[in-house]
Amino acid sequence: MESIWRKDEESGATLIAQSPTDIPGFASRRALAARYAELTGTDVGQLDYYIAFAHWRMACILAGVAARYLAGVMGDDGTDITSFRQAVEGGLRRMVDDGLALLA
Repeated sequence: MESIWRKDEESGATLIAQSPTDIPGFASRRALAARYAELTGTDVGQLDYYIAFAHWRMACILAGVAARYLAGVMGDDGTDITSFRQAVEGGLRRMVDDGLALLA
């Protein structure tokens, strides 16, 4: 879930137009992690690594789905392939950039 968490103050690489966390009342990613650590005693010091990994994993899944669409093996579900391809390329760039920024 952390990989799609997004608030105004965070870049939040996400492939959906509006994240549920955009709705007023959701805590920021950092506030959620701090609260989790407080309640469980868990060290969240390496959380950025796992968020970066989630970005990488989702980018791999998305690239596979895109490849299947472009190869024509996903069937004809009415998807506009050109728009889909542009969205995927933009989403992949954001996910990679955000993932690398977390590891810097």
